[in-house]
Amino acid sequence: MFFALALLSIWRDVPAFGNDSAASVGVGGIQLSREARISMEKERLTISAEKITVEYEFLNDTDRDITTEVAFPVPPYNWYYLDASFSKQVDDFRIWIDGRETKYQIDAKAMLNSVDYSGLLRKVGVDVASLGHFTDNDPKRNDPYSPDVEKLPRSQREELKRIGLIRSDNGFMGWTVVKTYHWPQTFPAHKILHVRHVYAPILGFAFLSPEVTVPVPWRERTPEFATAIQDSCIDATLQNTLTAAARKRKKDGGYIQAAWVDYILTTANTWKMPIKSFELVVERPQPKQFLFEADHWLVSFGWEGPVKQLDADHLFAQSINFVLKRELHIAFFGLN
Repeated sequence: MFFALALLSIWRDVPAFGNDSAASVGVGGIQLSREARISMEKERLTISAEKITVEYEFLNDTDRDITTEVAFPVPPYNWYYLDASFSKQVDDFRIWIDGRETKYQIDAKAMLNSVDYSGLLRKVGVDVASLGHFTDNDPKRNDPYSPDVEKLPRSQREELKRIGLIRSDNGFMGWTVVKTYHWPQTFPAHKILHVRHVYAPILGFAFLSPEVTVPVPWRERTPEFATAIQDSCIDATLQNTLTAAARKRKKDGGYIQAAWVDYILTTANTWKMPIKSFELVVERPQPKQFLFEADHWLVSFGWEGPVKQLDADHLFAQSINFVLKRELHIAFFGLN
């Protein structure tokens, strides 16, 4: 068992899960705003394929308490990413302030061709955030479907298909969910405020063939796959390892598993920068996780600086006075 790391200073902008940000509630949803009076003294980010934990220490170094709306933006996702996550946990977000669990509100939009159809979908009883409770985990069914859509009269389903909000009678949603969790927060004067939240990421997932693991064909594949593979900062050694592993599996179609987690870092720039201390822990998936039985998993991500191996399954990276410029993309590759 081993990790393959690409310790590169190469970063690319990718859609991702994000840092807490100062925000204001305005017409049309949550708008991020600048809050330079509050600094992020420490952030510890722990990422695995099943759970993300973020721990913050915020400091209001002014003489007055500051109350602002805090937002946690979720990256846009569609039916593919919901299906690929397998856990189907799209509303498992939990937050603690100074050790006490806190309630929050959710702003969810159904976007298609730059138009928000949330009102229309809610009017006919289709849940926006869960993509109509889209599922492929019904033991009585062999195909993915949306129970919210199936209960609609045919005339309403035909109208949703005409618009492009659904692609078949039983579901396969055409909209993209843009979702933000938000809550009002008071930051006491001259005090550290501890914030912790936990949630399950919505994974990207793909099966890679030998030709996909080399640079040239990436852009010829779907944009999500191309971005996922390129932005994980694969170096030549890992690329050769993946190609060799895929070719060994020719009898099984020559495919290997790839999953990825994206995380937005740059939303933290709405606070007073830099982050005084930033720590990242990445956990390797366990054998037999996901669809097929992988004997072990490799991990690859871009990072400017050294990465330490804490133990057989955890990597650690740290930065002092961390200035956020790009997003974080972590890829997992399952090998036999």
